[in-house]
Amino acid sequence: MYLQKNNRGSASSYYTIQTTKKKNKFIYIQGIVKEGDSTTCKLKCKLKGDDPKKTTKEIIQKAKEQGFVFRGGTTKGDFTYKGVITAQGTYSRSGKTLTIEVTKKPFFVSCSRIVNELNKILAEYLYCKEK
Repeated sequence: MYLQKNNRGSASSYYTIQTTKKKNKFIYIQGIVKEGDSTTCKLKCKLKGDDPKKTTKEIIQKAKEQGFVFRGGTTKGDFTYKGVITAQGTYSRSGKTLTIEVTKKPFFVSCSRIVNELNKILAEYLYCKEK
């Protein structure tokens, strides 16, 4: 996959995303996206287990091991991630419901991809869906 920057005679920059696969695979071009475009992902997660505070602590610890940085506690806070991609957002917990809002992410990472990854990596702690 690669990004090609296109200047279209304005102050904004646009990118064309192209993924190429050969040998009986496909070539896919996903339109043009304005630089800085990012949709906010709002997720609602159901915590597993009998102690939501303990479960939230375990989720935060596991995420820290993956490179996330948190400010806040087990009821609310914000997070940043700087790894293969960069992302940031907020979270809040009420009882066994954890609400996550990803406020900054690459435009080519879909909200459904984030949900799928959370559900895969944190399956023992929670189940999320888009709000």
